[in-house]
Amino acid sequence: MNAKENLYIRTKEFFVAHEILFSHILRFFMCLFGLIAVRFYFYEGSVLDNPILIILLTAGGAFVPVSASSLLILIYGIMHIASFSLQAALMTSIIVLLGYLASLYYQAKARFDLVLFPVLYGIRLPFTLPLAGGLLGRMSDIVPMIGGCFTGYYLKLIIENKAVLADQNGDLDAFSLFFSQMLRSQLFYCFLGANVAMFLIVYIIRTRNIRHAATIGTIFGTLASFVIMITGNLFFGSSENVIKFMIEMTFTLIAGLFISQFFFEMDYTRVEHLSFEDEDYNYYVTAVPKIRISGEDWKVKRITGKRPGEKADGEID
Repeated sequence: MNAKENLYIRTKEFFVAHEILFSHILRFFMCLFGLIAVRFYFYEGSVLDNPILIILLTAGGAFVPVSASSLLILIYGIMHIASFSLQAALMTSIIVLLGYLASLYYQAKARFDLVLFPVLYGIRLPFTLPLAGGLLGRMSDIVPMIGGCFTGYYLKLIIENKAVLADQNGDLDAFSLFFSQMLRSQLFYCFLGANVAMFLIVYIIRTRNIRHAATIGTIFGTLASFVIMITGNLFFGSSENVIKFMIEMTFTLIAGLFISQFFFEMDYTRVEHLSFEDEDYNYYVTAVPKIRISGEDWKVKRITGKRPGEKADGEID
């Protein structure tokens, strides 16, 4: 075993041994970033924006399941939106609920994407979620990711039109914001298409029986999303800063390469399925690393067929 393999094995054993601790830390930072993002975009100076409240909610979210942590962020966001527009809060709740029901119907595991996607969208890294989902998730996980796209883009419009929505005598309401501005926006469908393309390309290539599939899928998925978004910005007159968007996609690519390297390229314990052929035969090989076999503990249990208390043949008191 060389130094690289040894480092990977030791790192993996360390994370497995402290799995519970790292899961709490992960949920802690997810809650922290989510609550801070909500406070930043919907700041009203009310009791909801009290830093002590955010700390208490974050501490509580670290010790509950990730679905409960997501629900905590969602309720916190809905309460902020309701403070200036009940209609917008209601519409946001409906979008999330429909996405959740669709996720349940298709048995998607990553239902927390409905909340996590808007959070990442708020910090300008929305494409990291479909990239990670394509690398680590299942095909059904595309459903909550799409629901997160709807929620995240709608929240973006709410933030941009916050002052108008807060004015009860204004011409714009939350429902027309969704049906007239969002669903009729070509840029929204470019954004949705770029995220779907990212997930599908990464997932399809990653599940193929080719070498470095995860890395190849990451590169092509990021490139496809970048081309779709740039094309949409050019044709539909978006004010999006291209240089800023390139930097964001670069961070997304780096995150995807890290995941593909750590979970796939450096996983020396995974079983690989190979195929090759010659003039006469096709060969299908299952390659099991020796370090995987040597690391497993085997237990042998003797079955005598006797009931408890009976003696086997040849046994003497």
